[in-house]
Amino acid sequence: MTMPNFLIIGAPKSGTTSLAQYLGQHPEVYISPKKEPYFFAFENEQVDFLGPGIQGKDHIINSAVVVYLEAYCSLFQIEKRPLTIIDNSTGSSLLGMVR
Repeated sequence: MTMPNFLIIGAPKSGTTSLAQYLGQHPEVYISPKKEPYFFAFENEQVDFLGPGIQGKDHIINSAVVVYLEAYCSLFQIEKRPLTIIDNSTGSSLLGMVR
């Protein structure tokens, strides 16, 4: 599988979408059609995007909503994520945008 050779990271409203659109105009650059694919976000985790009480895969919710303090705090326990990105993106560049 071909892995990305660069990742665009940045603060909200810092121009990352514009940068992706500009780079995507180049014939040798492919930009994911999904703006934030969360490729590295759920490694080794069971992800269930079904709503409460929904049975089967016919009614999948597109995103999860965090309503409990413990769940919110767990969002910031991401020590393993950078290592996963490093391990799977050897030779990749990070294009960072700040405002």
